[in-house]
Amino acid sequence: MAKLYSDVLTALLNRHCPSVKVRRRAKQNAPWFDAECRTARRQARAAERRFQRSHSDVDRQAWAEKLRLLRTLYEQKNSDFWRREIAANKGDSRRLWQTFKNVLGVTPTADCDAHTDEDFAHFFQDKVETVRASSSAMPPYDVAHRSTTTITDRSVVTSEEVEKLITPKQDMSVGPSTHVACERQNRATVGRTEI
Repeated sequence: MAKLYSDVLTALLNRHCPSVKVRRRAKQNAPWFDAECRTARRQARAAERRFQRSHSDVDRQAWAEKLRLLRTLYEQKNSDFWRREIAANKGDSRRLWQTFKNVLGVTPTADCDAHTDEDFAHFFQDKVETVRASSSAMPPYDVAHRSTTTITDRSVVTSEEVEKLITPKQDMSVGPSTHVACERQNRATVGRTEI
């Protein structure tokens, strides 16, 4: 009876949830991840296990504090590492751009080197020919001529007119002392722009 149960259950599992081989790839640590980060992560996980065993508020707060310190350490290590890398590659633009790509997580793909400029030109030439061939049977689009206005009269604008246009109007809910302060600020701004 037990064997029958096992066989039926195995058959059902194999039909509805067949076993598959999963290849687990080792995740490469970030280049800034060092022994200090490993120690902080180990302490945070130990605090988490302690909380899961006890479910006490004190252990939960200790775990939350360890996680906060861990995140802060990770951000600091990450920032310091990439700043040093950028400073070290300051004179070499090729290595500097490679560093930027690493910071942004841009990984080169195999496809990017496979295309040449000639491939690019042929692609667009074929595309244009395809569009022209598909639209050759269409009658030409008749664009009606219409006149447009042009600016022919230009006059010189003075700095006072510009100031009057860009200076905000006084808000009636604001008292006169505020208006005086705004006016002083506007005059100072205009004075700086004329220098």
